[in-house]
Amino acid sequence: MLEMMGEVIEEFSKKEPLFADIRHEVRKSSRMMAQNGRLRSFTQPSATGTVARALVGECWGQASMTRKVTEMRLYELLETAVKMAKAGAKYS
Repeated sequence: MLEMMGEVIEEFSKKEPLFADIRHEVRKSSRMMAQNGRLRSFTQPSATGTVARALVGECWGQASMTRKVTEMRLYELLETAVKMAKAGAKYS
């Protein structure tokens, strides 16, 4: 995944002269419920998310998703972050 994220950033920076980064987070936890000394439930939920940031002038744009990461989705995420930054840059 890290390699794919690097390739997308590299390709994207040829098009847009700005700073941009992508971060991916995986959060895992364990939940146990016991009643009267007996285990009633045990779960290990996890959550994942990806965020892209872009700097245009003095304005930051940010976009995030929780869908499965693909090269196309990472590129779309960066484009959205750039649009947000450009929208804010108009007023700074």
